[in-house]
Amino acid sequence: MPINSKAVSKYGKQFGTSSTKSVYDDPYKLVGWSGSNSSWHYVKNPYYWNAHNVKIPKVNVTVTKEQNTAVNLFKSGKIQVTSVTGQYVRENKNDPEMHTHLTGRENYLYFNNKKPQTDSENLRQAISAVINRKELVNNVLQDGSKPMLSAVPEGDQKDPANGKDMAKEVGNLLPQNVTITGTKNKVTYILYQLLFQYNKKTPFN
Repeated sequence: MPINSKAVSKYGKQFGTSSTKSVYDDPYKLVGWSGSNSSWHYVKNPYYWNAHNVKIPKVNVTVTKEQNTAVNLFKSGKIQVTSVTGQYVRENKNDPEMHTHLTGRENYLYFNNKKPQTDSENLRQAISAVINRKELVNNVLQDGSKPMLSAVPEGDQKDPANGKDMAKEVGNLLPQNVTITGTKNKVTYILYQLLFQYNKKTPFN
């Protein structure tokens, strides 16, 4: 996003490091943030182009490091909004005050490519092929996550030409949840090769 060149010239390297060294063109201004404190305010920006439609004048924000603390504060009425993940979504899925939505982020399984044992494109593809992402999100995470089909998160962007979800337009670029001939044999063979190569012995009888 473009930034205000005058503000950058004025604050230099300190630009954006605190609420007083930042500029705003959004509905709210950030107030009371030093750069390291755990509480601040969002205050209505009178210079915002659509300020007359901004109905909430001030929002108080406090960072809680533990989800359990945030949940207790919410249930006791001390805060009005908080975010939860994982088990807290599962435990409160029937609560009418719980609302789930996609966040536009993706989680990956990383392999250490600095180690010869795991620096293998074939290994990564084989492991990817046998991970059932639908099973993972529906029966393990159970937090509203969706199976990842490509580098484009579902629900994050729409094609401006037709309004369709770009993730669905891109399609499934990963070997998951599809029929792959010999997938298990491929994985077994690759693991066999790797173990034999680096352990210098036959891994299977």
